[in-house]
Amino acid sequence: MKSENRNNKKIIIVALLLIISIGFSIISSSLTINGVSSIKGNTWDVHFENIEVKSGSVTAPIPTISASETTVTYNVTLDQPGDFYEFTVDAVNDGTIDAMVDTVSNTGLTENQQKYLIYQATYEDDSEIMTKHSLKKQTTETYKVRVEYNSDVEGEDLPGADQTVTLTFSVNYVQADETAVSRALIRAISGDGTHVGDQVAIDSEEFYVLGNDNTNLTLFAKNNLYVGSSCDPEGTVTPLPTSGAGYNLQDATAKGWVNESVTYVGTVKFSGTNYWYDSGLKPKYGSSYSVSNIYDTEYSTAPNDIANPTNTNYSVAHYIQAYKSKLEALGVTINSARLMTYQESEAFKNAGFNNELVSSSYWLATASTSTQVWSIVSGSGLNKTVYTSNNSRGVRPVVIIPASSI
Repeated sequence: MKSENRNNKKIIIVALLLIISIGFSIISSSLTINGVSSIKGNTWDVHFENIEVKSGSVTAPIPTISASETTVTYNVTLDQPGDFYEFTVDAVNDGTIDAMVDTVSNTGLTENQQKYLIYQATYEDDSEIMTKHSLKKQTTETYKVRVEYNSDVEGEDLPGADQTVTLTFSVNYVQADETAVSRALIRAISGDGTHVGDQVAIDSEEFYVLGNDNTNLTLFAKNNLYVGSSCDPEGTVTPLPTSGAGYNLQDATAKGWVNESVTYVGTVKFSGTNYWYDSGLKPKYGSSYSVSNIYDTEYSTAPNDIANPTNTNYSVAHYIQAYKSKLEALGVTINSARLMTYQESEAFKNAGFNNELVSSSYWLATASTSTQVWSIVSGSGLNKTVYTSNNSRGVRPVVIIPASSI
């Protein structure tokens, strides 16, 4: 703070409102049905409850929730730079109908007020409250509100007199429709989520940090995807059902080859053709096989037959790109998605994470010959595998997200 030449003035926050407003879409139709039936009643109940004030906040009356339970009001005075007031409140859907955010309105601060006052109204994890975010029935989201007298304010930017500020933040919930998206929580679940080997979750999908250049965070899936086929100990390959909600998401049972006595789950061919080869490694994939990266989204169409893909435009990129789309549908920014390279697998092992590396069998993005691709074998390590093999290797994605997401 640089305020030696000027007396501090109070900032008085009055009648700051946090509001949930409610809009309920009603569809009315006339139906005639012969017979006897019953219709279960439904309730619409989105409201505030459970206010908690953060330790260290300036002394002030506890915020109040209105009788309708849709408005939070509080008054607070910040006497000097560094003073703050912060509280959380639960937005609860206690009804029987899924809701979603329709509009978000924030009075915000003027350009001059932003010099000496910091104001935030977000989810508890500091992520933005956005339109289309769902609030499913019988679930809760926690909002956080914080106002702070900026401790780094320049002396010339301090207010010349006590300031009274009125702020309003309003969220309008309506009945959810097909455009609603779950709020994806990108969070660290071990370490701080920024160092190699730390674990990060995107919603319910878990990853290891593979790299961080302070601009992008490279994440390596904890499990293979539930895709492709299963292969029993007799060698019979059976396509997995594709209709389930968990298809093309990570699954701890989809380990690819484990040992000869069990059924392997989640096995796929690498590709329908050795597209990286034409009298040698094609230049677009690298200067030599040892440093090649043959992951190519140009070959990402679905196989004609999952158990025996013969489509020449098919490769495992089909599953990776579908996985990327599933994550993006949650509202997450995914810069790109691909397979792990040979070099990355070695670096991860050498960083002390070999057990995590070899927890399943899966394809890598590096070719070893004109007809073989490097892969990881469960419990063992690197292996050269013919690209047409459909009964042993799975798909374990790498996704790249903005480093600022954590």
